[in-house]
Amino acid sequence: MIKALLRRLPYLSPVRLARVWLKPAIEVTEAEAEDMKHIYLDLAPHIPGVYFDDQPFATNYIAVRKRKILGVVQLVRYPQGEGPFAGYWLMGLYVWPRYRGLGVGNLLSRRVIQQCRDEAAHELHLLVWEENRPAIALYRNLQFHQTALPALEDELRQERQRFGRRRIAMKLEF
Repeated sequence: MIKALLRRLPYLSPVRLARVWLKPAIEVTEAEAEDMKHIYLDLAPHIPGVYFDDQPFATNYIAVRKRKILGVVQLVRYPQGEGPFAGYWLMGLYVWPRYRGLGVGNLLSRRVIQQCRDEAAHELHLLVWEENRPAIALYRNLQFHQTALPALEDELRQERQRFGRRRIAMKLEF
């Protein structure tokens, strides 16, 4: 934590630095339905009736400091035969902008990784937009490496045609 903070020191304002040192620790817990409703209303109020916890094979985790949600991530366990996404997936990592750079994404990702280890998963996958350098750096720091997933390659190539950008697949092996 201290090494990471020292690397970011030039990028953090004194006020933001003071917030890191003076505030209580960040806790990562499994999200309750009410937490997910609050997150949904913050992130996608224009889409009626859809919540992050609608995934039948998912566990949602939130980072909290003083009862304030700072970020969210989802661990999805797709059964074999569920198409190209079979296996364990880290999905939907989101940290509210004012809390970025404080290690929240790292804590949330580590919680998902620990849960995968507890469940004896062999690997954990994720998709990240190729231009999202901070996220890619975070995942590489956590020992993820870029990988090819043949079952998804057509879909990912089509993303470039539709959106002008694409996601890359990354994998962590246990």
